[in-house]
Amino acid sequence: MITPQTRSGRPVHPYLNEVECLRGLAISLVFAYHAWGISFGEGGSSTPLPLVFFAAGQTGVTLFFVLSGFLLSLPWLRWAKEKSETKPNIRSYYGARSLRILPLYFLWVLLAAVLTGEWSNALKAFTFQFIGFDMFPYGVVWWTLTTEVQFYLVLPFVWWAWITGGWYRFFLYLGLLLWLSAYLAVFEFGIVQQPAFSYWLTKSLFGRLPAFLIGMLCAAVFFGPFYESKSSFFQKNRLASTVGFFAILLALSLILQRTLNESDWITESKWHLHHTYEAILWGCLLLLLLASKPLFHQILVNPLMALVGKLSYSIYLSHVAILYFMIDGVREMIGKEIYPDSLTAIYLPLVALLATLVLSMLTYRYIERPFLNLKKKLAR
Repeated sequence: MITPQTRSGRPVHPYLNEVECLRGLAISLVFAYHAWGISFGEGGSSTPLPLVFFAAGQTGVTLFFVLSGFLLSLPWLRWAKEKSETKPNIRSYYGARSLRILPLYFLWVLLAAVLTGEWSNALKAFTFQFIGFDMFPYGVVWWTLTTEVQFYLVLPFVWWAWITGGWYRFFLYLGLLLWLSAYLAVFEFGIVQQPAFSYWLTKSLFGRLPAFLIGMLCAAVFFGPFYESKSSFFQKNRLASTVGFFAILLALSLILQRTLNESDWITESKWHLHHTYEAILWGCLLLLLLASKPLFHQILVNPLMALVGKLSYSIYLSHVAILYFMIDGVREMIGKEIYPDSLTAIYLPLVALLATLVLSMLTYRYIERPFLNLKKKLAR
């Protein structure tokens, strides 16, 4: 764990290897989910427990949201804790976020528009509007960026209101209370009768805010006594941290298996709260890995997973198109009923994975990294 430093008066993110590796885990789960879906269709309740992380790997998106809430909250918490006059610069923050996500995303939207001819939907995508499956297969994953951007826009004002206190904090709490009331009304009591509208809400900040809030709470814990203590219980008792490590993974697998009892549409409408339960468990895993080194933690925290985490954004934007174009034609040629039982269903996703990694290395090197270097200048 690296202690946060400041440079030229502006707070800087520490590099946390565990977070990078969890990014790698998140994109691995999302890739496995789409590979599974394209090859075998939706998983069912009979899916073996060890395979639910493939069949229900969309939980990786929840992990991404938790990590965003965690990382982007650190500068604000550092400012509040150190009581310094230097606070996070909101203009630099928005500039850094733009340099991080826009160049590669805009390139993919432009490419999808050229290949599909759907320029009206591309315009919506350029402005981060929800387009669903309208630019399939390229736009399947774009909804998460829409949700992330919504979070990016409100985050500085949330922390500013909380740190400033007084009436600002009061109105912040009031806003959160109103949101929570509306959230429960929609997803717990089902007052919205239009399924499509309700499903759209599940893909927005309105529906996914709990994951971001849990990430923010994890950041607050990380900056509290939990972070400062160098001899916590889990650090001294590796067996306890190992039990906690596998208990979290087991609880996650049980939740994910339950989500496979019905189709994704029905699960999102009837049991949207499962995303909150996932987020809580992912947050616990994040804090556990930051606090200690449980036995077998190398499964998740290792150089390969860190590399995948670094490439995760490039992988995320490219993997569905590569999977679809590699698998769908072969599946049609072999036969949809025969394909799932063939060896091709096993090795073809691996070939697609290799192709995705190669393309992602190229897009990271020639598109992402130049803008990331420019982004670093904002931190000086």
